[in-house]
Formats: sequence, C-alpha cells, structure tokens
Amino acid sequence: MKQINHVIALLLYAFNYQRPASSAAPWFIPPTPPGFSTRVNQPTPPTALFNPLGVYLLSVYYLHTRQPTLWTAPLVPVDRFGYNYPLSSGIYIHETFPGGPRGSVNNGNAMLALYAAVIHMSTTGQFSPLTVAMTVNRREIGSVEFLKGQPPDLINSASNAISNTVSDPQAGSTNADDDSGQIIDARNPNFVIDYRFDGSRIRSADILTAIMEALIILTYHGRSEPFQSMTAISDSRTCVLHINAAHVQPPSANDLSRLVFLLATTMTATNRFEGMTFELKIGPPGYRRRVAEGTFFDLGDPSVSVA
Repeated sequence: MKQINHVIALLLYAFNYQRPASSAAPWFIPPTPPGFSTRVNQPTPPTALFNPLGVYLLSVYYLHTRQPTLWTAPLVPVDRFGYNYPLSSGIYIHETFPGGPRGSVNNGNAMLALYAAVIHMSTTGQFSPLTVAMTVNRREIGSVEFLKGQPPDLINSASNAISNTVSDPQAGSTNADDDSGQIIDARNPNFVIDYRFDGSRIRSADILTAIMEALIILTYHGRSEPFQSMTAISDSRTCVLHINAAHVQPPSANDLSRLVFLLATTMTATNRFEGMTFELKIGPPGYRRRVAEGTFFDLGDPSVSVA
C-alpha cells in the first residue's frame, strides 16, 4: 500500500510539473534493514506532557542534523539532543547504545527509531516521555528516548555545536498574511527559497511527518545516487511532498535537507500549514539558478483542519 501511494503521488504530480530529462531513478523511502525492528515503551499514565508541535520540530531538526552522515555509518550516542526553539523547550532526545560491538547502531537505525517514536505519539495522541528500543534479529542494540527536562547546556559536544546553529534560520517575507514569500538562509545568503501557499489547509502533523520521511530518504539515497526527483508521504498517507531537479546540475542531498528544514520552520513561524509550491535557487544575486522545484499537496479531505 505504501508503494502504491507513492506511485499515485507521482502520477498526480506529473500533471502539473515537467521533469528534466534524466536517467536517474526517483528516490523513495528505503526498505527496513534486514532483521531490524523497534519496540516502543511509553508509561501510562504519562509522567509528563510535551507540546506536540515541539516534538515534531525537534524530530525534524534531529533528522536534519543526521542527514549528512552516511546511512550505514556507526554512531556514538548523544546524551542530550535539544533544539533551541520555544515550542521544543523542555524536550530532549537521549540515545543509549549499551551492548554489542562498537558500530552496532548505525545512522539509519537511529533515524528509523526516532521516526517510530514520533509516529507512535502521533497515532496514540499521547505526546509524553517514551523509549524506543532498537533490535536486530531480536537482539537489542540500543534505544532512543524522548525525555522531559531543560538542561542548562546540551552535554554532548556535538549537540552543542548543533544547537549553536539554530537562531533565526530564515529571513525575507514570512508574514502570516502573505500568500507568497522568500526565505533567505541566514547561514548562506546565496541559498534562497521562493514559496507560495495555495490556501488548502493540511494538518501540521501531516506536513511535518512528510518532511521527516523526506529527510530519511535523503540520507539513504543522497551519497550514492544522482538526484532527479523524490516523493515523501506523511504517516497518515494523505500529504505528499514531491521535489524535482530543475537544472542540469541538480542540488545535493544536503541542499535538499536544508530546503525542507527551512520550509518546516517557515510554516511554523507563520502558523500556516497549507498546500504549497516552492523553488530553490542557489547563487549570488543576478546569478542565481533554479535548481529544484516542488510542492506539498493533500490526497485526503481538503477541508481538514490544522492540528
């Protein structure tokens, strides 16, 4: 069913957009690694409650920071991973890789476990502390936890470096009343996104879980395959994110990861979760080239209210 939904999304998108000629295959969600599974443990009644949107944003940021790392690269656990954003205040992610040889947990395992945690909270409606155990052939290799607390500093040095990059990631027109605008990456003024809302409301959970799936796709495919197009779908299987290359020199997976992260923060800042078209342009003013174009659209009820 998942693959069928992806095919439907591609067919619908093809009516509206032209793809540049390329022999590269489209990118989709990767298969589950052989023998890998997850198990969720969430105390009931909950020991604390999280802001749901804060959970989604923290998770998008976690996956965005993991994306440059190879899918199969072994990981060192992060003690406390947080996101310096008001909605995510008081939530952090803790990783434990207790037994087994070094390298038992790789980047893909941790990303899939994180996504499983978010989907569990979204499905049950209980946004509270939980642990997701990762197993390979029924042997536990580690866990990813969502915990309540506001540590004064993120303990892990890698997390400190990550958190320091988060301030105001976008500039330009992000007024909630504007149907179109431009995002200029504060870290790179030559990285520009033009976007336009279409007025069709989509649940924030659907848009943000589609972005999470996109970040997993980018990590899996981004180092070994040339980019032509990609399709990600929300956990509800109703919201589609589709991106096409728009230039003979397509964007890198890192560029596309930054693109979807900035779109997530912009929708949150404007509190507008709607269908959208967008273009990514790279280069100095006067020499910018359009390297990618894409859209969010809803396969479900267009009158659905924003979560």
